[in-house]
Amino acid sequence: MKTQYLPDFKFPKTVKSILVFVAHPDDESAFTSGLINKAIREKLDVRVIVMSKGENSTNRYRLDPNMDLASTREYELINALQKLGVSNYSIENLPDGGLSNYTEEMLKIIDFERNQKATQLFVTLEPSGIYGHPDHIALTQTVTQYTDIYNLPLIFATIKQQIMPAQDMLSMGIDPELISPLEPSHKISLNLEARIRKYLALRAHRSQFEHSLKWTYDWYKKGLFSEEYYTLNYDYEI
Repeated sequence: MKTQYLPDFKFPKTVKSILVFVAHPDDESAFTSGLINKAIREKLDVRVIVMSKGENSTNRYRLDPNMDLASTREYELINALQKLGVSNYSIENLPDGGLSNYTEEMLKIIDFERNQKATQLFVTLEPSGIYGHPDHIALTQTVTQYTDIYNLPLIFATIKQQIMPAQDMLSMGIDPELISPLEPSHKISLNLEARIRKYLALRAHRSQFEHSLKWTYDWYKKGLFSEEYYTLNYDYEI
C-alpha cells in the first residue's frame, strides 16, 4: 500500500489558544498529546476540558476492588496533564456512558469555555469517535454543532486507516463493523520531548492501560508515539 503524503499541521497565525474537548480521562493523552505539546512549545494557551470522570470504565488495572474508579481516574488525569505540561483544565461531572443525553449541558460548557479566551482553535475526536464509543460520538456532534453555528475553527483528532483500534476498544463502540475514522489531512510528527511526554502521560493513566512490554511495543510499532493525525474542519490558512 502506497504511503499517503500528509503535510505537517501548522497553527493558523491568528490562533492564540486551543480548547481540547474529550469525553474521558486518557483520551487527551492517547489522541492529542502531540498537538498539546506543539501548542505549548509555540506559546499558545492550552485548556483541556474532560466531560466525565470515566467512572464506568471496565478497565481496572492495578486497582483493589474497593477503590473508587471516578476519584482514581480524576487523580490519574491530573497527573497525566502535569506530564503534558497542562495546568489549565476542567474536569466536568457528566455521566460516563450517558453524554448523548446531556447535549444541552455540553453546549453550555462549550459556550462558557469559548467566552473565556479569544481566537480559539477547537479540538475534539473525529465523528466516529476513533473506535465508535458513544460518548466520543455525542461530544463530537455537540462540538461540531457549536462550531458550525458560530463559524469557529475545529480540528478532529483521527488515525490512519492502517492503524485501526484494537478489538477490545472496538467492542465498546456502536456497530463496530461500521466504524471508519476520517482520513487525516495533516500530521504532527512528535519530537523526542513530545514522545516522552506522551509515554509518561499514558503511564499516568495506570488503571486504564496494561503498560506491559507488549503494550508498549504495539504502540511503538503502530507509530502511535511518533505521529498524530488530524482532519481540519475549516479553511486552512497559515
